[in-house]
Amino acid sequence: MTRVAFVIKRKTHYRLLGAAVEEALRRGWQVECWHDWSQSRTNWKGHDFPDLEPAFRSGSPRFISFQGLEELGERFEIEPPAAVVCVDPPEPAIAAASPAPWFWLQFATDLVLHPGSADGVRDAAALGVFSPWWVIRTSSHNMPCVAIPTIWRTDRLRRAS
Repeated sequence: MTRVAFVIKRKTHYRLLGAAVEEALRRGWQVECWHDWSQSRTNWKGHDFPDLEPAFRSGSPRFISFQGLEELGERFEIEPPAAVVCVDPPEPAIAAASPAPWFWLQFATDLVLHPGSADGVRDAAALGVFSPWWVIRTSSHNMPCVAIPTIWRTDRLRRAS
């Protein structure tokens, strides 16, 4: 069975990733939502702390919390998934330690301004963007990307044993 991990750093990540989680569950995949509990609960984004475990129509994902990048890297050593889906560029050290391909979905319009964008595109198996305009915009910054439906091609995923 295909096992997919969704990295959730903030509740609002479910605005985009919720549909992808739902689709993965509908396909019968083993779905995990990895919540980063190292995020602040007290700063101006404290209200967005990922303590939400939303319900889905097609089933229930497994919710797993981790404390920052070091522990995220350890998760890959313990139980590497077949694929990882995120809304931030994968951290280079974590992506290098992961045998799983990373699929980075555009969360906001600041995609090309993110300090890790160039490395994230290099380390991601695919970048899914909002529209054809973004395909052109990102390619002008040497950021090749694919149409979002391409991301769910199962032949690009490593099968979990």
